[in-house]
Amino acid sequence: MARGAGPARRSLRPNNTRRLKIEARHSHSETAGSLSTLLDFADLHSCTLSPNQTAFNDHKPSMPRTVVLPKIRRRRSPLHGYGVFALEPINKNRRIIHYAGELVRNDRAEEREEGYLAEGCIWMFRVNRRWSRDGAVGGNVARFINHSCRPNCWFQVVEQTIWIRASRLIQTDEELTYDYATIGTPSIPCRCRPGCPNWL
Repeated sequence: MARGAGPARRSLRPNNTRRLKIEARHSHSETAGSLSTLLDFADLHSCTLSPNQTAFNDHKPSMPRTVVLPKIRRRRSPLHGYGVFALEPINKNRRIIHYAGELVRNDRAEEREEGYLAEGCIWMFRVNRRWSRDGAVGGNVARFINHSCRPNCWFQVVEQTIWIRASRLIQTDEELTYDYATIGTPSIPCRCRPGCPNWL
């Protein structure tokens, strides 16, 4: 079982075009925030260039835009074990953190997942049909964000980066949650609220 699968990968563009890609540089310790992500030329998927074009054309080069991520912290959770809490208000759709971890082929990820499930944990996050991220190896504080059937966050897969984003305004000291959208045979009872009948 792994956390939700990302969308199917789009086929590569022909050789006569190139794409600008995002360079995401972000890491979170247990106290996270004020760390930034550099985005190349603002648009996430944009700027298809012909072979004779340069990124800057005849204009001065654009400076990378710095996006400051909100402050969050790991604490004991009333839901399960540790959770992650907002240290400031977070607006709807704002990027909060990326789910870090070793990039593992799915055939190897399934073997690891069995061991994690035996401990009652879900650390593997499916990126696409080929790859998963193992939050237990090289992960960050995002792996402690708990599941909820009524979440205040959602996830977005961009290339091989998994972003956790706010699905509504999140208040200071509110615990972050998202729907894991697990795949495979459910084996862990959901603890998002008393009496929740769902399994992960």
